[in-house]
Amino acid sequence: MTVYLSPTLDKYLAMLLELFSRQTTDSKARSLAKTLSWRALAALDTFAISFVVTGRFAGAATIVGVEAVTKILWYFLHERAWEHVVWGRYTPSWADHVTAFLNNRKNKSNENR
Repeated sequence: MTVYLSPTLDKYLAMLLELFSRQTTDSKARSLAKTLSWRALAALDTFAISFVVTGRFAGAATIVGVEAVTKILWYFLHERAWEHVVWGRYTPSWADHVTAFLNNRKNKSNENR
């Protein structure tokens, strides 16, 4: 089946396909930023649980401090190790991108009804 698109849509589609066909990997700085943002959320959780269990602010703060240091290191190492795991990664084909693009357009047009 041949699909004819407008010149503007053709350019847009070509740009999207080129963008999506790039294989990417996280930089060390991105891995570190993800590590720190996750650790901030996890520290709040740990503090709340520790405070409920111990009933002491100082005790909960100590637990969070020790735990944060060790888990930042472990998470960063874990994140970097996964960069070397090929399982679950693939480079999508052009057909995958075109199908996803057309399905997205179809879904958006259904939402506008």
